[in-house]
Amino acid sequence: MPLTLRFAATALLVLALAPICAHAETAARPQRIAEVVSVKIERLKEGEKNTHRIVALGKVPTAGWTRATLRPIRERHPNNAVAGFELVAVPPKKGAAQTVSEVTATLDTTIGAVQHTLIVRGSKKSVECTMAGEISCE
Repeated sequence: MPLTLRFAATALLVLALAPICAHAETAARPQRIAEVVSVKIERLKEGEKNTHRIVALGKVPTAGWTRATLRPIRERHPNNAVAGFELVAVPPKKGAAQTVSEVTATLDTTIGAVQHTLIVRGSKKSVECTMAGEISCE
């Protein structure tokens, strides 16, 4: 293939892929939601004895938030006694209805025996749960 023809083919390929690459860069990324409203933790019978289901509910400022997830984060605490998570979701595109909405995320995970506190963080309000005997969230 002559050099000019190869150059032209490469240029066409770059032009054809440019919109795809641009979309990938502008795709919305999950953001920490502002307010965690409630957290429920239950011990699961199946799996190991430290397997739990965490369900977190949070408020978002507009309708249309998707893919709510609990993402593990590192909490600074002696003996690693705190299991930390952040509640994140993908915000809607501009123009979403300005109606306060809720998102829910569920995660089945193993919480170590030494971890007696679990925190789910939002950017403005978080919820902390203690797991010594009874599970209590505030």
